[in-house]
Amino acid sequence: MQSKRLFEKFPPVAPSTWKEQIRQDLKGKDPAALVWDTGEGFSLAPFYTAEDLPETPDTLPGEVPFRRGNRFHASEPGWQIVAELSEKTADKAWLHEGAAAVRGPLALCRHIDLHQKALHLCQEGSPALLAAELYRIMADKREKADFLTGTLLNDPISTAAAKARVLTQSELAAATESIRAFRPSPWFRGLGLDFGWVQEAGGTIVQQLAFALAATVEYHQQLTHSEGDISEEELFQNLAFTFPAGTLFFPELAKFRAFRMLFSRMLAAMGIENPDLQSPFLIARPSRWDQSHYDVHTNLLRHTTAAIAAVAGGVQALSLPAFDPEHPENEDGIRLARNIQLLLKHESYLDKVLDPAGGAYYNEQATEQVAAAAWTLFQEIEAKGGLMSCITSGQVQAWLETELARRRRRIATRKQTLVGINNYPNAGETLDFVPDAKQHFYAAADFEQIRSRADAWGKQRGKRLTASLLTFGDLAMRNARAQFSRNLLAAGGFHIHENPFPEEMAAALAELQALSPEVVVLCSADADYFQAGPGFIARIQDSLPETRLVLAGKPENAASLGADELIFAGIDAVDFLEKLIHSLH
Repeated sequence: MQSKRLFEKFPPVAPSTWKEQIRQDLKGKDPAALVWDTGEGFSLAPFYTAEDLPETPDTLPGEVPFRRGNRFHASEPGWQIVAELSEKTADKAWLHEGAAAVRGPLALCRHIDLHQKALHLCQEGSPALLAAELYRIMADKREKADFLTGTLLNDPISTAAAKARVLTQSELAAATESIRAFRPSPWFRGLGLDFGWVQEAGGTIVQQLAFALAATVEYHQQLTHSEGDISEEELFQNLAFTFPAGTLFFPELAKFRAFRMLFSRMLAAMGIENPDLQSPFLIARPSRWDQSHYDVHTNLLRHTTAAIAAVAGGVQALSLPAFDPEHPENEDGIRLARNIQLLLKHESYLDKVLDPAGGAYYNEQATEQVAAAAWTLFQEIEAKGGLMSCITSGQVQAWLETELARRRRRIATRKQTLVGINNYPNAGETLDFVPDAKQHFYAAADFEQIRSRADAWGKQRGKRLTASLLTFGDLAMRNARAQFSRNLLAAGGFHIHENPFPEEMAAALAELQALSPEVVVLCSADADYFQAGPGFIARIQDSLPETRLVLAGKPENAASLGADELIFAGIDAVDFLEKLIHSLH
């Protein structure tokens, strides 16, 4: 039995055969239309075969170039489950049961056994003073410093880049002090870099990786070439990288695999051949960018998708925040964040397999595409004088502003779907606050700002804005356009009223008069609009002169129908909703 191959009776299928089958299935459409523009700086074809596998050495996990996993993973698979706690939740032991690490402020140290759990310290202040206080707490608890494992979020370059300002020498000196201060703990990494700011500024996966590589070069030049006593080996032993884990599953999975390859390649170019240093410590954490306030439980699905991508990509630690961004200290939210990871381990067995994504043609090609695009951008940054030079010149900000505008456009036109936000919203849900997007802009912000203002106005006037869908005529088209209109108007905070009399227009018009909605949307086929629409519109305008009339679709000579607005696929929904609500005030 061992000599038999499972699929030996099935002949291999040539790529040309697959392509021909695709042409037949598309019935004359261009197969190039199936190429996925990920919006992340690279594209992916609909399928790949063994012929598309990159010409790379057949390595094992933990071997250079670390495509298949870090040296940390060389002996056994798995990742650190990180529980995110605060000073208010630090003393609740049940919240971090089952977690191998905790993330939060220094106060956590008083409530956890640092021999048993890693500490990912996130707190502003002098790194040296934080280290001194941490060691004092450990001494009081009779815990030895050399047992301490974890990371300190300490990334002055990213802080300067996120705020578009010049990096100061005192900040660099503090980074050096951090490395020195944590020398008693050789397993603790005192220079934790976090590139969540790139995504929150609208940046792509490719930019996250390129900026991370360029930041590493900056730290190498500033900290090891200065008058300090930080060696190359000590610098790279203290580095840890936190990347935002997003919801684009395959690109996100490829991101972590690609960064390991690029980091190893960069260090080799620096002349650093030690594989222990070439293997980066990677932490994944969903950023604020992907979270929403409306349909807030959808964040659990987003976090689960991001978690699986990060784990399959081979991170060493995964930190999930509570699903409700407005209540990050909610105990149920913290518990669910931890339990997502426990389910991935104990029910999905993702900690039982080394490099679960390896060998799949699609994943390997995605890894190659991400790596190639990120390396090209990294080289461009270095050619311009390095990351700090690009920050000082405004180049980094210009890149990010361009990407942010493109992302906002994709979301506004609903080319990119945000479930519960710009598509499939829960029309019955309202918020009692307006989300603040000034400090941290996020993907859902434009829609949530509009919708929450509509909620506030509705509460002020004692009646929600209402959009009535007047469906009639062709069954298929009226249903399709009603669904489109329902999603669009509900995304702007409108209560949706459905027409119960699609075949009895007199009854439908009578109900409209009784309801007196702010908006009426005509939903039917183009031909039906010109056959029956003008009469409906005239009667609605006579009986409801303040009501805005909207036509679902974009038929020729639509202006002759007399509707106030047209809505159609590809419309800028943010612009439309803002103007519509403003016109109703």
